[in-house]
Amino acid sequence: KNNPQMSVSTKIIGKPIVFFDGVCVLCNAGVRFIVNRDRPNTTENRVAFCRVQSRLGKELLAEKGITQQQCLDRFVVIDTDNKAYTASSAALRIATYLPFPYPLLKVGLIVPKPVRDAIYDVFAQNRYKWFGVYDTCYTYKGKEAVLQRFIDREEMDKE
Repeated sequence: KNNPQMSVSTKIIGKPIVFFDGVCVLCNAGVRFIVNRDRPNTTENRVAFCRVQSRLGKELLAEKGITQQQCLDRFVVIDTDNKAYTASSAALRIATYLPFPYPLLKVGLIVPKPVRDAIYDVFAQNRYKWFGVYDTCYTYKGKEAVLQRFIDREEMDKE
C-alpha cells in the first residue's frame, strides 16, 4: 500500500512541484510561462509540474491534506521544504525560481495574504469564462523538453 513511487515529493526530485488544472487555458499558459523562463534551453530546470486531474496529482495532494477540488479552486505548489503553498503565496514562491527580475515579485509578500488571495480568487473563479477551457487535459505531446518536467508523465504518455 505504501508504494515509494506514490510518495514522490520535492525531497526526492529536489524541485518545487506546481499542481495545475490541466483543462484550464490560463493555467496551461502559466505552465508555458514558467517553462519558457526556467532555464528553457537546458535540462537544469528548477520547477516540476503535475496535473491536478492525474492519479499521481490527486495522491500527492492527498498526502498534504488537499483535495482535488481545493487545488482546482486555488493554485498549489509543494516547495522544496515539502510544504504546500496555495494561491498568491504559491505564485510568489515560484517566482523566486525564475530568472531576474521575477524573484523581485516576492516583495508582494508584504501585501497581507487575505488581500493577495482576494485578488487571486477573482481570476481563479473566472478563469474558464475569461480564458477558456480545453475538452481534455492538455498533454504537451511532441514537446519532449516540456514533458520531461512532468512528474505525472507516465499517465500523460497513456492518454
